[in-house]
Amino acid sequence: MAELCERGEKMDIRVGDVVRLKKPHPCGASQWEVLRIGQDFRLKCLGCGHQLMVKRSLVEKNLRELMRPGEVEVQLPGTEGAVCASSRLKGRS
Repeated sequence: MAELCERGEKMDIRVGDVVRLKKPHPCGASQWEVLRIGQDFRLKCLGCGHQLMVKRSLVEKNLRELMRPGEVEVQLPGTEGAVCASSRLKGRS
C-alpha cells in the first residue's frame, strides 16, 4: 500500500503500477494502470480500457491503494467466478 508523503514530496508511483482511486469508473472498475508519469498521469481503466490524463495532484489526493506489478488481482463487479472467453477457447482447434 502507498505510504503518505510529506507535503510537496512526490509519491513513488511508477509506470506499470496499478492504482485504486477513491471513485470507480462508470464501467464499474476501480483499478487503473499507470501508463505515463510526470506532472500529469496517463491512466488506463482495467475494466474497459479507457485512457485519460489526470493531474498528479488529483491522483495523489484520490489514491486509495497502490499495487506493484505481480501483486495485482483485477476483479470487475459482477464477474465473481466468471471465465474469460479467451481461456475457454484455448482448448478448441
